[in-house]
Amino acid sequence: MSRQPPAPPFDMGNILRAQRKLLLGGGQHVSPQPHAEPPERSLWEHMKTILMFRWPWGLASLVIVFAMTLAFDSMTPLQYRARGQMLLVQNVTGASGMDQVFAWRLYFSNVALARLGTLPATGQKAHTHLNAWLEGAENRPEHLPEVDEAAAEKLQALTPSHILSLVSVTPDTENVAVEINGWHEDEAFIHYVVQAVLEGLIDTLVDHELAMVNTEGVEQIILSTQNGINDVEREISSIYSEGMEKGLMPKDISRTLDRIEELNRTIEETRLAIIEVEQRVNTYQAILTSPDRLTGKMPVPLTLVDELLRKELLLDDYRRKYTEENPKLKKLVREIEGLRQTIEQVKQDPDRFGLVGRQFDRGWQTENVELAVATESARKAAYLARLETLESQRKALEEKIAASDTDDNTIRLRILEKRREALRTLLEDLNRRVEQGRWVREGLLKKDPAFTKVEKVNAATGRAAPNSSLVYVLALLVGLFAGAAVMYFMENMDTTIHSVENAETIAAARVLGEIPFFSADPFIFPENPTTRTANVFSLLRNHLRYSDTNHPEKAFAVTSPRPGDGKSFVAVNLAISFAQEGNRTVLVDCDLRHPDKNVYQEALLVQAHQQHGLIHMLENPDILPENILSATEITELVVVGAGGVAHNPPRLLRSEAFANLLKMLQEQFDVVILDTPPVIAVVDAGVIAEQVRGVLVVARWGITRNHELKGAVERVRHVRGRVLGIALNQSPSAEPDYYYYMHSEADVPVAVQA
Repeated sequence: MSRQPPAPPFDMGNILRAQRKLLLGGGQHVSPQPHAEPPERSLWEHMKTILMFRWPWGLASLVIVFAMTLAFDSMTPLQYRARGQMLLVQNVTGASGMDQVFAWRLYFSNVALARLGTLPATGQKAHTHLNAWLEGAENRPEHLPEVDEAAAEKLQALTPSHILSLVSVTPDTENVAVEINGWHEDEAFIHYVVQAVLEGLIDTLVDHELAMVNTEGVEQIILSTQNGINDVEREISSIYSEGMEKGLMPKDISRTLDRIEELNRTIEETRLAIIEVEQRVNTYQAILTSPDRLTGKMPVPLTLVDELLRKELLLDDYRRKYTEENPKLKKLVREIEGLRQTIEQVKQDPDRFGLVGRQFDRGWQTENVELAVATESARKAAYLARLETLESQRKALEEKIAASDTDDNTIRLRILEKRREALRTLLEDLNRRVEQGRWVREGLLKKDPAFTKVEKVNAATGRAAPNSSLVYVLALLVGLFAGAAVMYFMENMDTTIHSVENAETIAAARVLGEIPFFSADPFIFPENPTTRTANVFSLLRNHLRYSDTNHPEKAFAVTSPRPGDGKSFVAVNLAISFAQEGNRTVLVDCDLRHPDKNVYQEALLVQAHQQHGLIHMLENPDILPENILSATEITELVVVGAGGVAHNPPRLLRSEAFANLLKMLQEQFDVVILDTPPVIAVVDAGVIAEQVRGVLVVARWGITRNHELKGAVERVRHVRGRVLGIALNQSPSAEPDYYYYMHSEADVPVAVQA
């Protein structure tokens, strides 16, 4: 193959301008510093990067916000404006147009009162009033007009549910309104319906004890209640005076009686517990005397009885510690009840539960039953002792009361105190009812503005809410803001290499090239040297060549933080690019742990592998370097294979034989590329980095994490190696025309190279 002419110069930044001058012989090239700080990115460039790679998140957020807004807008009832007021139109059946909609609105200052308008009782009571008015004029309010036969038939056809469908409760600016919606028909028909609903509301308020219509009768009850309270207080004062004369305060007597009542309750509970214990003792004694106990055909397995006994003992302990409302105690009570039900079922049908033969022989031990009897008997004795103590305490308190000679006064005092408390509660309730009754009758029927008002809302003049245009504009703004926030959040939460500035900041080194996605065959082929792949690696080759001209060594290594980042892919294409430019190039596979012969075979079109590889030469001094060089279809490119798997790669790579081989290759070739293992996984790459001009670190866009790239660069520099730069593999930001205008239309970025 003839030598390829030099690639045309690229006018891309100061580095490429310097390259052009050097190639044309015009001027001295000044190389950039290999470890110089990356250039500062502007805010616009940073925002552009976020938009370029995070736009799906922003679009998803915008769509979600817009969808939620549309759903909310579709569920919002339509509101129409009439006379400057907001009218919520609901359940209006029969209206053929917006001009026919109207409503009677009743304003309440209490939400609970207003919501009574939607109760089924309101519709039923309104229907009752309506029928009464139609039956006779004497029952009809004076302000209601006469109705003709047609209107009367329509009114009689109304059902309670139909009347109720015209009523809705809506919030107003300050109050809560009950709206009676309707449509323009006969005016008398509408008046009858409105008045019927008003009367139904009043009756509902009365039934719910929120108002009383007969205020005069209530006031008489209030007067008698107040007199009763005064009489009770006079009697209580008299009793207190008698108690003071005898030297015993009624308060002490009251406390003593309270204690006696408490003891009475405890005594009753103890007696019930004794009865339950006696029942259990009888059950266990029946088991002991049962003739079937030794045959294995007992009516109840002892395991259930033991479990019931254990839980009942635990229940006594819980009752001493907790109240009856405690969740633990309630759960234990339910478990005990379930065990008792199971035992009863077993007693009724033992064969159903398989209680025959030898299944429960071990459970029916005499000592277990006797232990249960002894335990229950001890519990019964404890309850009896407790009962005796409680009764003695009660007797002592009763004797104390008897010695005071105030039994009658004390009992009368307690009765009077409870009566006074009940009368005071009744008085408060009556006063509240009278006030509410006045509010209903004077405020609602007389339409007193101080309490409420009833007004007719005329036909609507236009739609007032919801304002869909405003809602959509706000949704768009909120969606854009939410999308921007989500994109910014995802950008900052992403811990992988996802931009050039990100890689340069993490590695403190320049990005020498961005390698995009390629087609299924992403390698450079000799028959088509102007493909997009060739142009991409030509740019990377030139950047790499002038990245550090202060060191004349021709050898450099290609590594990556982790396997699968594409280091071999980059090394192979770089070798092909250097060779097509006319440079004698050698590619050395230095991965002595996991050599990949297939990659070189496919990409470099190796004509025939040598029998020996790098390992054989390093371990056997008799093998000459010429015996490990494999020719390829590219004239200027040869390959040195790994030759197998080494037992101690670091020892071989530090050997004098490897140093001599590297020196010989640099003397015979223009470019020496060493394909090394991942630098974080093993130490091999670090050993090689000490002996070459520099290291090109390959990072995979969106896969390699920040700490992995940083760790790889730090390991190279820790052994005093030089990082020539970073190559970003599979970069989505690498546009085709960014590299060169000549590329094949067949190279569509659909596959991933690794």
